Amino acid sequence: MGLYNRLSFEDQEAEAIQFRYGFCWSTEYRIGDEIDWGEYSRPSSARGRVFLRGLGERSTQQDMHYYSILIEDNVIVSVRRISKSDYDYLEQNEGCAQSLTK
Repeated sequence: MGLYNRLSFEDQEAEAIQFRYGFCWSTEYRIGDEIDWGEYSRPSSARGRVFLRGLGERSTQQDMHYYSILIEDNVIVSVRRISKSDYDYLEQNEGCAQSLTK
């Protein structure tokens, strides 16, 4: 996946998720955190609702774990496991992010 950020959870048994959005430099996030853009100014697409795709860190070539991460007004709100076809849809619609109006 190259450079990415990481969404982790209080529950150590939960799988951490790798994703690309904001300043990608292996930044650790949790639900409720605001996305860091580093030295770059936040794009207008960071306002409103953004759906990102993510990969579970426990994925293997035979068993990939796909996730959708919801960001609202630049804050990580929720995450859920999704199918490969939903993951592919997010990938085809503006790469990693799909911005929606509220």
